[in-house]
Amino acid sequence: MKIRSLNPMKTPLAGKSLIEASAGTGKTWTIAALYLRLILAQELTVQQILVVTFTNAATAELRDRLRQRLAQAHEKFTGIGDHQDDAFLNDLYDAFPDREQAARRLLIALRNFDECAVFTIHGFCGLLLKEAALESGLPLEQEMQMDDSDLRQRIADDFWRRRFRDAPPALLDLLRRKSITPEDLLADVADAVSKPYLAIHHGGDAADFDQLARLLNDAWE
Repeated sequence: MKIRSLNPMKTPLAGKSLIEASAGTGKTWTIAALYLRLILAQELTVQQILVVTFTNAATAELRDRLRQRLAQAHEKFTGIGDHQDDAFLNDLYDAFPDREQAARRLLIALRNFDECAVFTIHGFCGLLLKEAALESGLPLEQEMQMDDSDLRQRIADDFWRRRFRDAPPALLDLLRRKSITPEDLLADVADAVSKPYLAIHHGGDAADFDQLARLLNDAWE
């Protein structure tokens, strides 16, 4: 893959592009620039352009920036504001000689901006699941849970109660001496919980465990 400096006026709008950027290098600015080109060059509507980011705060900031850039571009093409110090808007202005048509597309985008598709990753996934509830067999009304730490802990506690309530004294003594708790069990599987594609290989059946526990308990007694 050839690596070259980013020029938002020449970056291909079709296919896939990987843009490498560190903090403070203008990622939001670049997204807004490409957004304007998609509106004008590809003649897309705000409903047809999907922008996805990570956090709710970043989503709000991105929406504000996109709306602001649309307004500035509209001012540029209508002559309301010249924005001579904005190099990108100047290049954009030169690239579309039909000023009236460009201004009309930008005005339509501004008027419909409340319908723009700017989401967090989880927000977009939740929208798709809701829209495809019948196809996916999910409830029409569902709640996206952002933090499942309490649920995980309840599951671990429930497993602990069911598994060790009637455990042999020797095993309980081992757990006590090793200071093993439900929190420890949860920590052991924490990395695997978010990987549903992992295959679970059981180390042995319950009967073998129970037999070993009885032998251990007899020896402990």
